[in-house]
Amino acid sequence: MNLLFVCSGNICRSPMAAAQMRHRVSVDGPEDCHIDSAGTLGIEGAPASPEAVEAMSANGISLSSHRSQGIRLEHVQWADLVIGMTHGHMMELASMFPRDSTDRFVLRAFGLSAEPDPDSPDLADPIGKPLAFYKDQVPVIVRCVENLLRYVETRRP
Repeated sequence: MNLLFVCSGNICRSPMAAAQMRHRVSVDGPEDCHIDSAGTLGIEGAPASPEAVEAMSANGISLSSHRSQGIRLEHVQWADLVIGMTHGHMMELASMFPRDSTDRFVLRAFGLSAEPDPDSPDLADPIGKPLAFYKDQVPVIVRCVENLLRYVETRRP
């Protein structure tokens, strides 16, 4: 299964979530789960924000090699499941790629269980905020990724 995480700049939230999912998949599988991330703003080649790098490294996960990429049609065609960080990202994706029928959810739809909640809140944007704000997002991301992984495992052939 191919999972695509999407945020605005692809320098904070989506790389953090994608890195957490890569970590979980490397520990428990499934082996056929592939993860990528992209941003709706089209920023290319920027590293993850220093705060995102530090917040994730405190959790044992490295973002040092991450480079941002803008979302392209190839991304959504590749993905079996697209996970946005906000409902706004989901609306942007629907506008940018109206004919794409890939399953799409916001990350926090998996905040309570492996059954996605359509009324879930957005994942707060940490850009420009202090490191403590980023660190506060990590447990939210971890919990959502755990539930998302359970969701993915139940939908594999």
